[in-house]
Amino acid sequence: MGIDEMEWVSELQNNLFLYASPNLDEELTIQYEVANSDGSIEGFYCVIGATTETSSGAAESPDVVFSLNKETAVLIHRGELTSEEAFLKGLLRLSGNVERLIDAFPSFSQK
Repeated sequence: MGIDEMEWVSELQNNLFLYASPNLDEELTIQYEVANSDGSIEGFYCVIGATTETSSGAAESPDVVFSLNKETAVLIHRGELTSEEAFLKGLLRLSGNVERLIDAFPSFSQK
């Protein structure tokens, strides 16, 4: 894992404390897959429940997977592109049980 990815994982962990909730019925595992220009995939994941945990690598059984290329990840990280814009432009893909993500965090779908 490169320096950028370590910084992203650390920043993600800090931000996830805002979403920890003892009200979640079960933990939610979210996997991020970032494709490098050479075709390799960098992965990290977070587990959200009463507490949060972020780790590099692949989750054993993620509920939701976010997939994007490194260019897009860098733009989002720098604040030059929102994740919503990336999704609408087809630069960020979601797979898995997206409904569970929306149910766990209804504010994500309401503006």
